Amino acid sequence: MTPVEPVPGAAGGGDHVLGLAIRARRQACGLSLRGLAAAARCSASFLSMVEQGSISPSVRSLRRIGDALGSSLSDLLRLEEDAAEPRVVRRSDTRGRVVMRWEKAVARLLLPPEINCQFTLMLTTVKPGGQTSLRASARPLPEVHVVMRGRPTLIVSGGSVELVPGDCVYFDLTRPHKLVNRSRSSVEVLAINASQFRLINDLEGNTFSSQA
Repeated sequence: MTPVEPVPGAAGGGDHVLGLAIRARRQACGLSLRGLAAAARCSASFLSMVEQGSISPSVRSLRRIGDALGSSLSDLLRLEEDAAEPRVVRRSDTRGRVVMRWEKAVARLLLPPEINCQFTLMLTTVKPGGQTSLRASARPLPEVHVVMRGRPTLIVSGGSVELVPGDCVYFDLTRPHKLVNRSRSSVEVLAINASQFRLINDLEGNTFSSQA
């Protein structure tokens, strides 16, 4: 394997933005870090540092990464420019971005896939008397739940906790969990995790798609 050398010197803020853009494109292509590194003829540790913005890659490095992603050098730099610009996503724009639906509950992604963001934000709305299904992740994935509206009950591994607006709960999604609304008003809970969106295992046999 021929190593790909970074440009000498400290990485700057632009390198962080470029790294996020490369990571987003890699994830959109369904490639693992090691898979892209092998295709780009570089080490996984080098590619990881590029994505983190820790080093400034050379033009040769970017060309190889771009070729492995099916993108030209100009495409990668355009991604960097797009990632550097503030993006506003209006609440009205998220209405159709439903990823999970139950009888009295629905979950929507707040950020579209094309935005280069290292976090997943999902808003779950539960009507009075409703609940989500019991779900769990097959691999560790820490998540934060923030109560935006109402008084939901979060059930995790058989235990339950009553929540009010402004409360935050941090736990790992490998623990079976679900939201229940026992109040007379709708509730909204924002879920945040550091992973490109993927559906976790539904323990009650429900199946979902991006068109749920």
